[in-house]
Formats: sequence, C-alpha cells, structure tokens
Amino acid sequence: MKFERLITVFDSETEGLKEEINIDYIGLDQLKKIFKAQDDDPLMYNIYEIKADHVQSVNELLKNKIAFDLRANAYYIECAQLPPYDFGKKEK
Repeated sequence: MKFERLITVFDSETEGLKEEINIDYIGLDQLKKIFKAQDDDPLMYNIYEIKADHVQSVNELLKNKIAFDLRANAYYIECAQLPPYDFGKKEK
C-alpha cells in the first residue's frame, strides 16, 4: 500500500473542502515532532488539526508557504491511501 500526506483546508463556515496540498516531501519524524503523534499512531494515519501553535513550524517545512487564516479555514494533516486499494485483501 502507498500513502500520501496532505494538508486539507476546509471552510470554517460551510465545512466544505477548499484545497488539498501534498506534503509527502516532509519527513514523518518532522511531523511527529510538531504534532506530538500519539503512541498508538506511529505512522500518523490519524488526522491532526493544525492549530495556531503549529503554523510557524509547519510553514518552515513547506516549499510553498501558506497564509494560514485560522478564522476562515480549518487545516488538517491527513494521510490518504493511494490506489490500487487492497482493502485488506491478501495476495495469492
């Protein structure tokens, strides 16, 4: 299985998805340090909200800086599985 990490941006009023930003070039260890990943989530498969105290650290790692607007938008670090999806099927 292959995964990608994204920053997802949602409109705070409508809760609609506005943007997905691929951040695969950022090391997992760097993200774990910033977001203090839970012990039971060593690969950061869970969703982590980007809060005000994360903004500077995240922006330092981004190739294209984000003008974070935490009032208008909600930002999250997410992990998504890429196709082909196996959904737990075992290879023969």
